[in-house]
Amino acid sequence: MTLHTAVLPGERRRATVFLHGLGSAGVAAFGTVAAGLDDRLRLLPDLLGFGDSADVATDGYTLDDHALAVARMLDQHELVGLDVVGHSMGGSIAIVLSRARPDLVRRLTVLEPNLLPFDGEASVEIAGQSEEDFATQGVTSLIARADAAWAETLRLADPVALHRSAVGLCVGPPDTTVLDILLASHVPRTLLYGSRTGEPTHTGRLRQAGVEVVEIPNAGHVMMADDPAAVIQLLR
Repeated sequence: MTLHTAVLPGERRRATVFLHGLGSAGVAAFGTVAAGLDDRLRLLPDLLGFGDSADVATDGYTLDDHALAVARMLDQHELVGLDVVGHSMGGSIAIVLSRARPDLVRRLTVLEPNLLPFDGEASVEIAGQSEEDFATQGVTSLIARADAAWAETLRLADPVALHRSAVGLCVGPPDTTVLDILLASHVPRTLLYGSRTGEPTHTGRLRQAGVEVVEIPNAGHVMMADDPAAVIQLLR
């Protein structure tokens, strides 16, 4: 199992991995941000079932499955102690990775991750359809309604992988929630949200647990596209 991963050279001691959201791909989601951080090694994988990893063989698409695939990729590069940056579903995977493989995660920066079951419009819509209905009809409808950037990466995604990833995201980890994993983590943690999305429901609990919660002004859910300079500044 090998994820297709774009690798941008730089300092290994400041290595950063970027995990994209549902239906996206590594470079499409984080290419601009990664290019602005040219002082470090940067890895931009296409997650299981997406982008150029759409045909990677796997038994499942749960959050744990995705985290394990990322861990294997990082092991292949012989990396430990990375800054892990994840958007939406990628943020949830980053948080799960921090529990499964704490040796890999030095710092977490998550951009509007799904923290609780059924916490996300697109994933709930996709998971609410049967796998067969989504693969034959639903994905076509989703692409037709998506903005141009998301539609481009949705076309690359395997529809079954997209559906099963959405279901896995809605269900969450088997024994806890993504929120509770984030609250219990001991690494430096930052959660970014766009002002157009609004402050997370659990901001008080997050800050009490030591999570830095930061607003990106004039940005929505895809803040890397809305204001990449602000995201780059915060990652620095």
